[in-house]
Amino acid sequence: MVKFAVDEKKCVHCGVCVKKCPANIIIMPDKKDFPKINHGSEKYCLKCGHCKAFCLQRALELKYDGAVIKEYEVLPVVSSSDIASHMRFRRSIRHYKNEDVPKEKIEEIMDIVRYAPTGVNYQEVKWIIVHSRQEVKKLAGGVIDWMREVLKSGHGAHAEAGFFPVVINAWENGIDGIFRGAPHVAITCA
Repeated sequence: MVKFAVDEKKCVHCGVCVKKCPANIIIMPDKKDFPKINHGSEKYCLKCGHCKAFCLQRALELKYDGAVIKEYEVLPVVSSSDIASHMRFRRSIRHYKNEDVPKEKIEEIMDIVRYAPTGVNYQEVKWIIVHSRQEVKKLAGGVIDWMREVLKSGHGAHAEAGFFPVVINAWENGIDGIFRGAPHVAITCA
């Protein structure tokens, strides 16, 4: 559900929000009118926030599914070398505390993740969260079985299969080289 509200004291009737809406659902029939979403068009809102972002008067309030969309007064500046450094030297987490993350915390994080940009903001990405440590271990065992099958079938010549024997050997010696003891697993499907 989209809530589009205009602060009538701030709005100067410039029409920028109308022009910037990629779904063309914001209307302002007359220059004396305030912008509004064309009746019945709320369902076509892409939830992109362009209308709010381009409003120089900061006259719009947006809520998507009850969440208020805020804008930064000043956007943080990140240098291209910092971005390059983060991209080149990213780190994988390979050690986990021996404690579960509360289900409510995972749900809170996933509620934020759903706002990640997608084509036309369709948000067709689905998530499977494995909460049980036993199920995580079972899933890791399935990956190990797949690795064994790849090697047995002779299709193990591709680059990834080179480390399969090491991971399988570690598994057989009680070391989880797949999820490395993670208490939960998030799987994305698109």
